[in-house]
Amino acid sequence: MSVGYVGLGQMGSAMVGRLLEVGVPVTVFDLDPAAVEEAVAAGATAAASGAELAAVADVVSVCVPDAHHVELVVEDLAGGVAGRGEPLTVLVHSTIHPDAVASAREQAAGWGGDLHDVCVAGGAAAARAGELVLSWAGGTTCTLPPPHCSATTAASSSPPGLWAPALP
Repeated sequence: MSVGYVGLGQMGSAMVGRLLEVGVPVTVFDLDPAAVEEAVAAGATAAASGAELAAVADVVSVCVPDAHHVELVVEDLAGGVAGRGEPLTVLVHSTIHPDAVASAREQAAGWGGDLHDVCVAGGAAAARAGELVLSWAGGTTCTLPPPHCSATTAASSSPPGLWAPALP
């Protein structure tokens, strides 16, 4: 599985760092060249745009500040999905309003994307330690391979979703 990350702030960089530490190849994009350089120095591959990242990744995690940025990222990813055999799975880790998630999901569906609101719990320290937890909202089907979705479905979550370990 190839993983991409857009947004290398505190959470994105911690999540990327952990994946690299355990041997998962990651392609990254951020508007801050220094953040990209730091991730590349740790072993990541740089993408020049979200579209370039979407062309090589099976799953893209989005860790950007707000709904407007999520919208711009989803628009950028669209440029890299032509000719894909499988839909691009997009995991939005940003804390945004449910209406913004629904809008982004609709936007991604327009180009064949499969977008999910995936909250992260535990902070950057938990991400670096491999103890971060994902709350997968908006559906009960996880398209990631085990062990990423090996946890039981959380029937009491609202909306129904999955709780799963985010990182190895």
